[in-house]
Amino acid sequence: KRLHDWFNGRPTAQLLLIVSQWAGGRREEITHCEWDWIDEKGYIDIPDNIAKWGKGRVVRIPLPLLQRLREAKEPGSSLVFAGFREEYRRASSHGKRMLPTTADRLYETVGDHLAKAVEELELEGVSHHAIRRTTMELSDQGEEIKATDQSSRNLGTTTRNKDGFYVRKSHARTFYLRADGLYASLSIDRKST
Repeated sequence: KRLHDWFNGRPTAQLLLIVSQWAGGRREEITHCEWDWIDEKGYIDIPDNIAKWGKGRVVRIPLPLLQRLREAKEPGSSLVFAGFREEYRRASSHGKRMLPTTADRLYETVGDHLAKAVEELELEGVSHHAIRRTTMELSDQGEEIKATDQSSRNLGTTTRNKDGFYVRKSHARTFYLRADGLYASLSIDRKST
């Protein structure tokens, strides 16, 4: 959220972060994304020649997000996120000297701007790749929730009932014995020893 807020007043930059999150996209895939890769249902077909190891993939974004992208479209550009660099060009005192936006220049600009934001915000460990990792973690959590719900249905009960009555909530007795031992060791009255 802090990284997103750092780009206030730059809607395409914020959209790039949001789409990166939804797609779990690599920076090159996102910055090279072209309008003809996206269909009317929000599917983005990343071609082999851009994807890592030459293995393209398909991701999907919500339709309201696709609509916001269309509203922020940079006229005359085939690049979905050309506006990221153009927003900077308009705000920068050096904007008039900037070369036209290409996918490779956009890739570099995004990297530079994210690094600058992370440094100013003191966000340790945050990068575009960290957005991808977060997406993977959220996806795993979603899969776990679906598996838990399906397991509950298979048992003929609700997830709440299963969690309340069937799932062990504590560790084995040895964990408590270790905790008691550590507590006792740390709690020794040093005056009496």
